[in-house]
Amino acid sequence: MDYYLIPSRRALVVEEFTFGADHTAAALDCAAWSAADGWWSSAVLAKQLCAEPALAVAVTREAAAANYPGVLPSEDHLRGYFTDPLPLSVAPPLRLRPDAPPIYRVLFAGDAAGAPTVVGDEHHSVELRELHTLHAWAVDVTVLSPHAPPVGPVLRQVIQAMRHNGFLPVTVELLG
Repeated sequence: MDYYLIPSRRALVVEEFTFGADHTAAALDCAAWSAADGWWSSAVLAKQLCAEPALAVAVTREAAAANYPGVLPSEDHLRGYFTDPLPLSVAPPLRLRPDAPPIYRVLFAGDAAGAPTVVGDEHHSVELRELHTLHAWAVDVTVLSPHAPPVGPVLRQVIQAMRHNGFLPVTVELLG
């Protein structure tokens, strides 16, 4: 679960991807809290944060709790506020070479002073690339062996590492 503060709205935001069986992001769930409005769920807000990452500041759960009156609910309880998911485009990958290893692309919005370090393991290669569009980055995770352990935990580690460097995760796609 990802936590953000929106200083201009004095709001706390929690987000989480809903992953499909193939480990791609099928939806983005978003709930926000403010003293004026309480808790609400909003696909519109999730979309706005993806389009305008400077609106939000990524924080830890502890920092989010410090900006919430009382005790911040558990993550299971927070998931109960996710009632308006933002559906993400899910299309079958274009397999130009059926024998090629699967590549997952995690897209991020944001800008940082330097490129963060993301590392793979003996079963997954990880490559960070700055996209030619303003404030967009991608991390490609290649599954190196058909016997590799599931890629889901690696994708979640990449998302957390990038998020802790100020990037907002946008989606996870399977390229082929």
